[in-house]
Formats: sequence, C-alpha cells, structure tokens
Amino acid sequence: MVLKIFDDSGVGLLSYSLRALNFAVENGATVSSHSYRWYNTSELQKAAYKNAAAAGHIAVAAAGNEALDLEKNRTYPCCLAEDIPSMLCVAASTSNPTEPVSLAGFSNAGFVTKVAAPGVDIYSTVPGGLYYKTSGTSMSTPMVAGVAALLATLGLEGQDITSTIVKSRTASIQNPFNLSHIGEIDVLEAVSIALIQLTSST
Repeated sequence: MVLKIFDDSGVGLLSYSLRALNFAVENGATVSSHSYRWYNTSELQKAAYKNAAAAGHIAVAAAGNEALDLEKNRTYPCCLAEDIPSMLCVAASTSNPTEPVSLAGFSNAGFVTKVAAPGVDIYSTVPGGLYYKTSGTSMSTPMVAGVAALLATLGLEGQDITSTIVKSRTASIQNPFNLSHIGEIDVLEAVSIALIQLTSST
C-alpha cells in the first residue's frame, strides 16, 4: 500500500507519518519503508514504532544524506532502531562495479546503521511518468524493505526477518566513521539463510 504523508510541495507533519504507520500495521502490512527524517523525536513517535514492532511489523528507515555521525547528530525515526531490535536504519553504499563497495560520501551512519544498500545513481520514478537517476538513502531504504518483504513471503516473521538481513550482510564496507559493523545487503545470502532456518524448524 502507498500512504502519502507529504503534500505536493514536500511538506508533511510527524503526526501524518504516525497515522500512516498505524494504518499500515492495522491493515496487515508486514514491512514499511520510511524515507524521511526529523531531528527530534517524541514519546508518541517512540510508542508508535514500538507498538508496530510488538505487532511483528518491520519498520525500515533511511539514515539521511548529510554525512552526519549519528552518534552526535540524531535523526528520527532511524535512530529509534537502537531501542527497537526489529527495526532497521539504512545507510547508502556506492554501486560502482569497478570499485570496492564503500559508504556513499553523503550517507549518515552510526552504530545504529547495521546495513547499507546501493544508493548512488539509482534509476527511480519522478513526476510526469518519467525515470531519473538520483542518489540518497531514500534509494537504499526501499531495497532493504524489499528484502524484508521477500523474507516474509518465505515464512519468516518479525525479529527473524531483521536478524536474517543483518546476518547475511557482506563484510564491513569502507566508511569515514571507522565503523566496522556496516555491511551491504546480500539478498541471495539472506534467502539462503532463511530457507535453512525454515527447513530446520519443520
């Protein structure tokens, strides 16, 4: 389902995003993708995401594009993932096949960003029925949400989905924050791990 929280000029309110999240959870959505950020949070926002997680919902949020250290400059909802284990905060990785994978120069990152996905020069839709090449963690986040949805179709639920995505990530990618835990998503490895888990549990 597509839930619009911003108007045509890109203006939206936190309350709109929380209403959309609640609607998604109440109507059976397993995964949601959140490509926006605020610099402050509230108890209401924390409660909404915790309630979603308690219902088995996986929220996947963009880390942001200001090259910020998230340990010093918090952004939300991404940083809520520190206290919600099933939630994912996604960084952007480079996608040049001729060079080693690294964190995109614009990507925010911190201990909360356990995974990255390609976010540089990604073709996406734009108004007018066109396609345009663009960059940002907003390109990376739906890729991870897609992996989560794929794992859900295989039969994984809740925390098992997130754990499988994190477990299947590649080795640490280069980044200016000296973080050794950020790996790029590996869809094939995630599916392989999920199938092993599901087979061993039957």
